[in-house]
Amino acid sequence: MGRWQLSPSDREVIREVISRRAPDLLPVVERLAGYPVPSQVLSDEEAQELSLILCDELVEKGLEEDYEPNEYGRKLDEIIGKIAFRG
Repeated sequence: MGRWQLSPSDREVIREVISRRAPDLLPVVERLAGYPVPSQVLSDEEAQELSLILCDELVEKGLEEDYEPNEYGRKLDEIIGKIAFRG
């Protein structure tokens, strides 16, 4: 799998976070299923919106007490990088 491609587990994390935090964006998330590289299917605005929601999740659930990312936080950080990449 390429560096900027979303894996099935990446898409599942995105779907789970968005379903809780911004369910109105689920149709955008579903479009990702057919295109493993987010920049092929998301507009800049959509990518930014998803990234901000995932960043909120990372801050709330992905950091240890010392503010270092836990395993979930590292996964979210990786996903955010893939979504934000506009190559």
